[in-house]
Amino acid sequence: MRCWIDRIPAPAGAGADWLGQAQRHLVEREYRASENGEGLQAPNRAHNLRTYFEPTGIRVHDRTAGRSPELLRLSLAGVGRGDALAAATPGEEVMSHESRVEIRRPGLVEWYVNSAAGLEQGFTLEERPAGEGPLVLEFAVAGARFTLRGEAIVFETTAQRRLRYGELAATDAVGRTLVSRFEIPDEQRMRIVVDDEGAEFPLAIDPLLTEAPDTLLKADQEVAYLGWSVAGAGDVNGDGYADVIVGALNYDAGQTDEGAAFVFLGGASGITDGNPATAAAQLESDQTAAFLGFSVAGAGDVNGDGYSDVIVGARRYDAGQTDEGAALVFLGGAAGIAHGNPTTAEAQLESDQGGASLGTSVAGAGDVNGDGYADVIVGVPFYDTGLRDEGAALVFLGTRSGIADANPATAAAQLESHQSDEFLGYSVAGAGDVNGDGYADVIVAAPHYDAGPLYEGGSAFVYLPEPALVLSLASSIALVAALARHRTRGARHH
Repeated sequence: MRCWIDRIPAPAGAGADWLGQAQRHLVEREYRASENGEGLQAPNRAHNLRTYFEPTGIRVHDRTAGRSPELLRLSLAGVGRGDALAAATPGEEVMSHESRVEIRRPGLVEWYVNSAAGLEQGFTLEERPAGEGPLVLEFAVAGARFTLRGEAIVFETTAQRRLRYGELAATDAVGRTLVSRFEIPDEQRMRIVVDDEGAEFPLAIDPLLTEAPDTLLKADQEVAYLGWSVAGAGDVNGDGYADVIVGALNYDAGQTDEGAAFVFLGGASGITDGNPATAAAQLESDQTAAFLGFSVAGAGDVNGDGYSDVIVGARRYDAGQTDEGAALVFLGGAAGIAHGNPTTAEAQLESDQGGASLGTSVAGAGDVNGDGYADVIVGVPFYDTGLRDEGAALVFLGTRSGIADANPATAAAQLESHQSDEFLGYSVAGAGDVNGDGYADVIVAAPHYDAGPLYEGGSAFVYLPEPALVLSLASSIALVAALARHRTRGARHH
């Protein structure tokens, strides 16, 4: 979408980058401070915040929530050394210029710069406070609980939003970096502590306030690529809260790059920050360079027991052929999904063809045949069915006993592109019921498909199943003819 300013002709004498400068100017204007009837304030679209500036400090509000609830109140309370802190008096003057605001006190300027990066807070101290020990700036905090997380403070507000206070930096008058840290002496106070021994004043102290995710899930392992794939898992333990599954295709759990997928459970307070040690389930391939977790998805309830199940792709898993790939189905239950590997999976779905990379994509397909059990669809983008790398997507049906171990020969449906090098199945998904006939439909992408004059323009195909055919079909070609009722074309992707 083009902005209205794109259509304005360049002014006489304007430089080549006049349009870019104008657009940046418009963006920057959004972050400027101004009076709005309630006080001096600055909105922050990037972090969905609005900050009010007062002589004692700041009030941070939710920018778009109804009635703009207050999230956090942060006030400078004292400055000094150790516990001998001089009380901070309210600022004598609050000034603003564009996106910068200053609260001026004798010998101390508390300043703010509002931008897409967040609300940058700074303190400039003109002279060294008397006393021994490191310099301390103490703040009174209201409206939020707060904890120290690594080198930052995370505020958990009563409005159920999280804010992060970090990126702390301190420098002296000659640009020397000073060691600094956060401390929390009690539940109502926080501190910035700076080792200013030998520092030349004035001194600048500079943290940054931003929004924070409600949950942070980490691999705690270098180059694990946790988050390569993510999906809602449904409710795997039947407690009424939705759960999530996250793939880490290079995770080492005994074998190099075997990959893993982690299930984290929802609860009354959402999903808590986590890592592999706190995951409710860790699913592994137990095979070097299998890349399990390249794709993950909620599978729905494939066996009708009332618990959601999951499916995980390992695109380079060897199950008889090199890099044939596999997709593993794991069942939920009253205790959730157990830690697992291929030997404990409910089903192992294979391509039986070297280099086919089954499991590059996986998805819950919904109930394509109307029997009350959820089904799954799996992409095999380098599968050859007579043509090199044409790719395929395979549909496997759920039943009362779940999904059985399977391969293309036993799949309920095999969808093909009938063109070489088209990589059909690079992505797959359940499409819901697009025509309202009561049966779930699927969508499959072929990113290099030639659809007319556009070479490798790419296509996405929507398939509408006929349940009688899905249940009895022996020929994948016949299935494609029966199901390919409708197709939509999209742009090429990689």
